[in-house]
Amino acid sequence: MKPTIKSCLPVILLILISVFVKAQPDDFEIIKKRVIAEIMKGDIDDIRVKSIIENMNDDGSFQGIDYDDLSRTAGFPHRRHTEN
Repeated sequence: MKPTIKSCLPVILLILISVFVKAQPDDFEIIKKRVIAEIMKGDIDDIRVKSIIENMNDDGSFQGIDYDDLSRTAGFPHRRHTEN
């Protein structure tokens, strides 16, 4: 039986897919390292960090924010602590 394109196509696709799957984790690792390096570039302001921690409750919530109020009139108070 002579191999045809139709009979070889699944094998070719399997090889191509395995090559792409093999390459992805390395690419993701490179991207992850670059993102972490970019984030870590910034200077840390100890006074600002202390202020943020002082405004944080033991459970991780922030003082002065009503987390139960999800109405539109609340003005999304959660955004205040994300500005830090």
